[in-house]
Amino acid sequence: MTVKKIPVSEFKAHCAEELRAIENGECVVEITRHGKVIAIAQAPQPEIKKTTLLGAGKDNASITADYDPHEPALDEDDWNINQ
Repeated sequence: MTVKKIPVSEFKAHCAEELRAIENGECVVEITRHGKVIAIAQAPQPEIKKTTLLGAGKDNASITADYDPHEPALDEDDWNINQ
Protein backbone atom coordinates (compact mmCIF):
# COMPACT_ATOMS: atom_id res chain seq x y z
CA MET A 1 0.00 0.00 0.00
CA THR A 2 1.36 3.40 -0.90
CA VAL A 3 1.73 6.27 1.52
CA LYS A 4 0.88 9.63 0.03
CA LYS A 5 2.01 12.85 1.75
CA ILE A 6 -0.07 15.90 0.89
CA PRO A 7 -0.35 19.38 2.43
CA VAL A 8 -3.51 20.18 4.37
CA SER A 9 -4.57 22.79 1.79
CA GLU A 10 -4.42 20.20 -1.01
CA PHE A 11 -6.29 17.68 1.14
CA LYS A 12 -9.04 20.23 1.77
CA ALA A 13 -9.34 20.94 -1.95
CA HIS A 14 -9.49 17.25 -2.96
CA CYS A 15 -10.92 15.71 0.20
CA ALA A 16 -13.64 13.60 -1.46
CA GLU A 17 -11.21 12.14 -4.01
CA GLU A 18 -8.61 11.34 -1.38
CA LEU A 19 -11.18 9.71 0.89
CA ARG A 20 -12.46 7.60 -2.01
CA ALA A 21 -8.91 6.36 -2.68
CA ILE A 22 -8.46 5.55 1.03
CA GLU A 23 -11.81 3.74 1.13
CA ASN A 24 -10.81 1.60 -1.88
CA GLY A 25 -7.57 0.65 -0.13
CA GLU A 26 -5.39 2.34 -2.72
CA CYS A 27 -3.32 4.42 -0.30
CA VAL A 28 -2.77 5.86 3.15
CA VAL A 29 -2.70 9.66 3.23
CA GLU A 30 -0.39 11.58 5.55
CA ILE A 31 -1.65 15.15 5.84
CA THR A 32 1.12 17.68 6.45
CA ARG A 33 1.40 21.26 7.61
CA HIS A 34 4.73 23.00 6.96
CA GLY A 35 6.25 19.63 6.11
CA LYS A 36 5.25 17.94 9.40
CA VAL A 37 2.68 15.17 9.51
CA ILE A 38 -0.38 16.32 11.45
CA ALA A 39 -2.78 13.46 10.60
CA ILE A 40 -2.88 10.06 8.96
CA ALA A 41 -5.99 8.94 7.09
CA GLN A 42 -6.38 5.24 6.39
CA ALA A 43 -9.19 2.71 5.99
CA PRO A 44 -10.25 0.93 9.18
CA GLN A 45 -9.12 -2.64 9.73
CA PRO A 46 -11.84 -5.24 9.19
CA GLU A 47 -13.54 -6.31 12.39
CA ILE A 48 -12.70 -9.74 13.69
CA LYS A 49 -15.81 -11.53 14.80
CA LYS A 50 -15.41 -12.57 18.41
CA THR A 51 -17.05 -15.80 19.44
CA THR A 52 -18.12 -16.84 22.88
CA LEU A 53 -17.66 -20.26 24.42
CA LEU A 54 -21.00 -20.05 26.17
CA GLY A 55 -23.28 -22.44 24.35
CA ALA A 56 -20.53 -23.65 22.01
CA GLY A 57 -21.49 -27.30 22.52
CA LYS A 58 -25.22 -26.80 22.12
CA ASP A 59 -26.94 -29.63 20.21
CA ASN A 60 -23.69 -31.64 20.00
CA ALA A 61 -24.50 -34.27 22.61
CA SER A 62 -27.35 -36.69 22.96
CA ILE A 63 -28.51 -39.27 25.47
CA THR A 64 -29.22 -42.77 24.20
CA ALA A 65 -32.29 -44.74 25.22
CA ASP A 66 -30.21 -47.16 27.35
CA TYR A 67 -28.54 -44.38 29.39
CA ASP A 68 -28.75 -44.86 33.17
CA PRO A 69 -27.64 -41.82 35.19
CA HIS A 70 -27.08 -44.02 38.28
CA GLU A 71 -24.70 -46.39 36.52
CA PRO A 72 -20.93 -45.73 36.87
CA ALA A 73 -19.35 -44.02 33.89
CA LEU A 74 -16.51 -46.58 33.72
CA ASP A 75 -16.23 -50.22 34.71
CA GLU A 76 -14.24 -50.83 37.86
CA ASP A 77 -11.79 -52.92 35.80
CA ASP A 78 -10.91 -49.80 33.79
CA TRP A 79 -9.50 -47.99 36.83
CA ASN A 80 -5.77 -48.65 37.32
CA ILE A 81 -5.96 -47.46 40.90
CA ASN A 82 -8.24 -50.37 41.89
CA GLN A 83 -5.89 -53.06 40.53
